[in-house]
Amino acid sequence: MKSSKYTLWVKYIVLLLVTSLLVPCTAMAVDTEVQPYASKYLTAYNTYICDMGNGEHQIWYEVMGTGDMDELGTLSIELYEVNSNGSLTWVKTFLHEDYDTMLSYDDWYHCSYVSYQGSTNKTYKAYVCIWAGKNGSGDTRYMWALE
Repeated sequence: MKSSKYTLWVKYIVLLLVTSLLVPCTAMAVDTEVQPYASKYLTAYNTYICDMGNGEHQIWYEVMGTGDMDELGTLSIELYEVNSNGSLTWVKTFLHEDYDTMLSYDDWYHCSYVSYQGSTNKTYKAYVCIWAGKNGSGDTRYMWALE
């Protein structure tokens, strides 16, 4: 009789272990489900503004292509000062022709920033043109960067 209880106990433990091994596999299968891209050329992108202190503001951008892109990054960034009533005043435009860190070449991921020396007591917003191009074609997306 003692061996019967022991056998039942072992079967219970084996069943518990097998079940616990299957649960992570199921979760992994759900986690790796293919998600749609932002476009044929862009997987994901993000942009934000960091107040670095003493009036320096950095506009960061992060762009991920669907594979190696001929060009990847930002084409332009329009920086605006936020007024006390919420309206915006244009202060500067950054163009990729003038800032070599705005685009990378033959890459699948690009992350960088441009700096602006503004006021310490002001808030800024930026309108960023994201770009990914390959074989003479590409895609742009526009996004507001907030501080």
